[in-house]
Amino acid sequence: MKKKMISLKSLRETLSANELKNILGGSTTHSDLFPGTCGWRGESADGVPVGECNVSKGHAIEMSSLFEGWWCCDSCSSTGYCG
Repeated sequence: MKKKMISLKSLRETLSANELKNILGGSTTHSDLFPGTCGWRGESADGVPVGECNVSKGHAIEMSSLFEGWWCCDSCSSTGYCG
């Protein structure tokens, strides 16, 4: 059986931008230190929104609790902060 190669161009023609983003992922300042498929969102002491995507579950939980925010893993694609 011959294998068919899938190109990025064919994926762009088939998937929506959000679906493609879920496959390709993104980048964050800590993704090299805490790689994963989770994310978090919160607010700094002066009310500025902070957060990261594509980090480990442990890091997402820890940071969301420090900044009194939210975290996600399986549901990240449906959030406003990592979706």
